Amino acid sequence: MEHGGFTPDDKTAGGPGNSSKSKKANKGENMPTLDMLCYNLEAANSHPNQALKFLQALYMDAETISGAHESSISGLEDAFRKGKDTNQIQEMIETFMQNAQLLVDNHFEFRSIILSILSKLTIINCHNFGVRCFNTLKDLMIAGKELEK
Repeated sequence: MEHGGFTPDDKTAGGPGNSSKSKKANKGENMPTLDMLCYNLEAANSHPNQALKFLQALYMDAETISGAHESSISGLEDAFRKGKDTNQIQEMIETFMQNAQLLVDNHFEFRSIILSILSKLTIINCHNFGVRCFNTLKDLMIAGKELEK
């Protein structure tokens, strides 16, 4: 699936702008976008042999978001939307959650990093993204317990 002119077939972690470098978020500057989050998760699914690299970039983006100062939240929401309409955002959020589930289903060894990423992203209020992360976390936890039986 293509988002914002890039595809997960690109070989660089971080997607557009390579947000995977550790940054301080000042008033929303350098905040990861929904495009960036989707890119790294889709790339992890598309390139299993490089999945850890893409998940590490995604983790760094989640860390940037979760460590954002309260004054950065409006900037985060602006960066999160980045010129997308509501339908596009909802579709991208749904794709993100499905990719998280798919990655855990196909590569159980990445379960803990996906759980960490989703938990960090629960603070995003824009378009109920955080609530969707929480619900996906819950589903993954329930599925994990059922697999242990």
